[in-house]
Amino acid sequence: MREIATRLSRSRGAISEAVLGLQELGVAREVGVARPRRAGRPARSFDFCTDGALVVGVEIGSARSRVVVVDARGVVRVEQDVARSGDVQGEDMIDHAELSRLLALAGVRMSRIRAIGIAVAFAADGRPRPDDLRKRDERLLEEQYGCPVLIDDTIRLAAIAEHNCGASSLFDDILQISVCDEVTPTLILEGKVRLPRHARSHEGYTPVLSWRRNDRVDDVARGLSTVVRAVDPGIVVITGAGEHTRALIAAMSRQFAVGMDAPLVAAVLGDMASTYGAAVSAFQRFSSAVNSYPALPAPRLVHARSHR
Repeated sequence: MREIATRLSRSRGAISEAVLGLQELGVAREVGVARPRRAGRPARSFDFCTDGALVVGVEIGSARSRVVVVDARGVVRVEQDVARSGDVQGEDMIDHAELSRLLALAGVRMSRIRAIGIAVAFAADGRPRPDDLRKRDERLLEEQYGCPVLIDDTIRLAAIAEHNCGASSLFDDILQISVCDEVTPTLILEGKVRLPRHARSHEGYTPVLSWRRNDRVDDVARGLSTVVRAVDPGIVVITGAGEHTRALIAAMSRQFAVGMDAPLVAAVLGDMASTYGAAVSAFQRFSSAVNSYPALPAPRLVHARSHR
């Protein structure tokens, strides 16, 4: 109690009352009492009542598939990055056979999985996928696996992951710029992803600029710097790989040298970012299924090897 009270700058009485409330809700339980070294109350230890609950994040890409299994504390217990097996048939958004393969590779009992988040590219061949297709697949997968399922866009989920445990984890206002064949921004304000009006139906993003149109990198950087000045984020994160990303970072750095305060950094989570983001988003949307308490935020993800 004392350590928690010190970290949060609260009294021990206030912390004790909060923990008692968590016990009454069935979220926390007492796990031990230590004898005091000197006069005073014995030290009591508490833990969350997770009941072995797990959340799964999945990304099914065109060439590779990825899966992470995270416990209710946010500790990544399993991480797999494997070559894709098979192709999506017809107009299906999700390759159901590939999803089943990934869950089998994860090696966990389905009875322990409380929620599944799936990252897919919402734009197929340059066209946004219909929203009713996403909702249909979510419904079918929920029936198949017996737990809530969400499907979201890889770019948006990568930004959520960087905010949770990556380059922008210490900031509330973030502009993340994804660079591939298109340049696509994701805006997080006060810790929440903000969708442009045309994207609120989850039908995907319209790229701001396309490298296929032979845009000059300085023009792209100038346009994005105008967005940064208007939005005034705490940090700008650029994600992507290859020549386009390096060139854009260099060009924006030149723009930032003139009256720009926000730090410009590269994303740090790499290829697993969307998979982590899928797990974090599942935590956020289905908190009551994971922790039996809807108000708990998603934990910060950490690897088991670094968890103490």
